[in-house]
Amino acid sequence: MLQKFCLAMVFVFVLGSLPCVAQEFVLYSFPPAAELNWKTPYTLAWGAGVKGRLSLQHGKAKHTIGHCFMELIGADGTRDLTGMTTAPDAPPDVDFITKKGYGLGLLFAPMQGAFDPSQKLDAELKGRYETGRVAFFRFRISQAQYARMKQYLTEYKARGYDKIYNGLNEPRKGLGAGCSAFAMSFLDVTNLIDPVMNQQWIRRVNIPLDLIGGPLTGKTVSLGKFTTSARWAKPGEPARELALYDPQLIFEWLGKEAEKARFDKLHGATPETTLLGKPCRFVRRGNAVGLYLDVSDRPVPTDPLWKE
Repeated sequence: MLQKFCLAMVFVFVLGSLPCVAQEFVLYSFPPAAELNWKTPYTLAWGAGVKGRLSLQHGKAKHTIGHCFMELIGADGTRDLTGMTTAPDAPPDVDFITKKGYGLGLLFAPMQGAFDPSQKLDAELKGRYETGRVAFFRFRISQAQYARMKQYLTEYKARGYDKIYNGLNEPRKGLGAGCSAFAMSFLDVTNLIDPVMNQQWIRRVNIPLDLIGGPLTGKTVSLGKFTTSARWAKPGEPARELALYDPQLIFEWLGKEAEKARFDKLHGATPETTLLGKPCRFVRRGNAVGLYLDVSDRPVPTDPLWKE
């Protein structure tokens, strides 16, 4: 009897010492290579087209307009690390402006898309954990939430939606997705988008219609007109609103709120940053900071994955 008891205790001890991997969803945000100035169309183009390209930090992986992507981690350690990007054989963004006359219609134009390879993102993350040029948000999720996200990712690829980058940024309608819209759509399908995210992470500008060329309007915008455009549309002028989750805003907000959470932890204060009715914890990896939130007790939506 004593021998059986000892064996049982050893078994419990071994089990208790094994690492427990919970399901997680992680949102990552890289800031632009050079901070973008959204004051006017010209300052935006200058920052993305010139200043960002001249930056040497992170070499070819510098991301002139920033980048967002996601990671889905299963209880068995399975990882889906990917994001939306342009396909390797897609024309350069600048060609849509200089050769095709899209102007700021580039911001609504569908392009040849592809999923980011996980090996590439892992390599980029390694360098950015050292420089701190990445912010992240880790969500602990339930098995049901994980299953819904996994199904969404599988069907997204099966439907060929990964071949459409940018466009109208409505991934659940199959109308294209930039990197941030794609990453955020996983939180959307599990009803994990807090109103604060939409208030703080979305960039909104009204683009004058005469600067929008390409398939959206069928117009051509000359390079001269595009490069000398001095302002966004004023109220009442013909315009189309651009509303997108901005990697720069996400990176800055996460960094600011992570430091608040760190201060609260160090001083034993009540956490100031709360999302979805819960306090966020400070986490870090190397020199990069982020937030952690356990949302595993939230109900899983039952609406269709696709809005057709």
